[in-house]
Amino acid sequence: MRYNSWRIKDPSLLQRCALKQLRDICYAIALTRQAEAFFKQSGRLAREAYLSIQDVLNKAVDNGLVLRDYTITEIEPLVKVLHQEGFILDTDCPLTYSMNGTPSEGSVDSDSETVHPFKAPQIKVLTVGEDVEDGSMHFKILDELDEWPLTCSVLMFPSYKSKSKKRDEIYEPTTTEYEAYKMKMDKGIDCGLDLHTMLLTGDGIDRHGTHYLEFQDSLGDVGIGDRGFVRFAVEPNTVTECVLFKNFYNHDDD
Repeated sequence: MRYNSWRIKDPSLLQRCALKQLRDICYAIALTRQAEAFFKQSGRLAREAYLSIQDVLNKAVDNGLVLRDYTITEIEPLVKVLHQEGFILDTDCPLTYSMNGTPSEGSVDSDSETVHPFKAPQIKVLTVGEDVEDGSMHFKILDELDEWPLTCSVLMFPSYKSKSKKRDEIYEPTTTEYEAYKMKMDKGIDCGLDLHTMLLTGDGIDRHGTHYLEFQDSLGDVGIGDRGFVRFAVEPNTVTECVLFKNFYNHDDD
């Protein structure tokens, strides 16, 4: 057995799991939590401070990325916006689940202090099949996990609904489900599966020898998994994309 997690290495980088997700904005929650960990570890954000989830949602709305059910079809366009505009403190823009976008200058108190964004030198998305091979995805994300937690989107297979949600439960598709998924992908057919975006916080090997990834779920249900942290099997790979923050700018990525 083995367990490697930011919950042990530096829990102050992580936000509490108790935030209840009232709308389908898992992408905004995960990206904000990743940014918090990144800026806290670099010393730019105080450990007791939090970044604004609502501001990430506002930016997605401003750029026409949000559907009527609050979801987005792709995470990369939003990541590009966040790379350019940065993140702001939660105290400057508390979570309200508003779909009105960023308030106009006229609606903001003119006496309020200037809002200073937190910007990372580089933020990019790695997508399976485009930037990295399916079988190599877990090597890449585990390498990045050594530096800080990161945002990942995972496939949600129908059989997951029957899982017990116990602490040691590992989410893994059935052989039939995964073969059907791979067949559709090989033929270029939409797999029809939903994606759930969460913060990857660790990995481990359980008593049965199963290698798993640990995610901080964005649903806010501390009764799921280990107090809101859930496990997904490393193999077969179900991570379709991940978001990388870097402290340097790589011109090769232009």
